[in-house]
Amino acid sequence: MKKSEKILLGVLGVVSLWAGYILYFDDQPAKKASTMEAAPGYEQIAAEMRKQLEAKVLSPADLHKVQLALQPVESSPFYASAEPFYFLGLDNGEGGLAYSGYLRMGNKAYAIINGIEYAVGDDLAEGGYRLTAITKGYVVLERRDEATGRVFRRQLPMTESMVEDITLKAVY
Repeated sequence: MKKSEKILLGVLGVVSLWAGYILYFDDQPAKKASTMEAAPGYEQIAAEMRKQLEAKVLSPADLHKVQLALQPVESSPFYASAEPFYFLGLDNGEGGLAYSGYLRMGNKAYAIINGIEYAVGDDLAEGGYRLTAITKGYVVLERRDEATGRVFRRQLPMTESMVEDITLKAVY
């Protein structure tokens, strides 16, 4: 056995003995945990803070924040609602439509609108629109008003930041 291996085994043995001592004989972690349970004077601090809050006239915004803080916390950290949730900037005033991706396969272009792929000529799943043109920066949507027969066209801009084209190289 090499000298460096003997030294490493010696260090490993010392560390193992020290870890065993801490695990079985050292009671310091128990003392630290018991002192952390109740900080001295926390009840007095809480009472003083309560007095300051009661003495101050809260604005409606501050009152709303306090009421939110007093509500019980749900166990799940995720947003839950029966209503659809839209991130800021995705609506663009287009009735909940968000053009978030562009894909070209051969001669055919696809647009990702509200998470669904569409090609030119496809009817959108919501809103009553038909996709008439696809570019990297925007898509053109068309909707016909049944009562008047008028055709409404609008451009829906890309909501994500433009990213440079990615070139994939095949490795054989």
